[in-house]
Amino acid sequence: MQRVRLISEPKVRFVLEACEQDGCPVRQWLDIGCGGGEILTYLKNTKIEAVGIESDPDEVRFASEHGLRVYHYYIDLTKEEKEINDLISTSDIISCINVIEHVEEPVRFVKYICDRMKAGSVFVFEVPRHPSLASFANQTCPNAVYRHIVPPIHLQVFSEKSLIYLLGEQLEIIGKWEFGQGYTDLINNAMILGGLEESELYVSLMNISNRIQPVIDEAGYADQMLVVARKKKCSDELSGSSRKI
Repeated sequence: MQRVRLISEPKVRFVLEACEQDGCPVRQWLDIGCGGGEILTYLKNTKIEAVGIESDPDEVRFASEHGLRVYHYYIDLTKEEKEINDLISTSDIISCINVIEHVEEPVRFVKYICDRMKAGSVFVFEVPRHPSLASFANQTCPNAVYRHIVPPIHLQVFSEKSLIYLLGEQLEIIGKWEFGQGYTDLINNAMILGGLEESELYVSLMNISNRIQPVIDEAGYADQMLVVARKKKCSDELSGSSRKI
């Protein structure tokens, strides 16, 4: 429940605020790659109908045992799955939190989902971002395993420019939140490379991460971005309307 409160809740609140400001109604939320159902768990306390899709049977079992509505599906871009298509086409929000970086063809994956979304519905995704302080930290200690870039599990890292290709012509950004943990990565790398033991100074430096990281994020070096994008309606496309990030 601590992860739900500290991680899922702020993200859901950000998404719902963006939808409210844009006038997007939210009755059903589909979380693709929902894992154990952290997003769905938070949504249980709202009036939104929450549904999940997950490919890992153990995660599906865990979520189901906790009263969550999760289906054991895998999105295969070469197939048409009526059950998956129905869930996408009837949902007001479709989210892929920390999913797209794992797929080989992210542009095709997003288009697959977008083509099945109804006009005016919202696509939400979170992906690792570059350039970032975390990217630099990876370079300083390339043989270590990272949460930001974990080959061969994380296949993609996204720049601001790459969002243009990812969203295509059908999706329009209505909200974007950039954040990260690059500062802690850099401090931890210094410990690894120096062969140092945990010290009072190390603890003190880690304790100020919440004060320093926002400065890094605002300077454009956050390592994660949460994007909220609405599928354009015909009227939007005809008028050539656009929204600044």
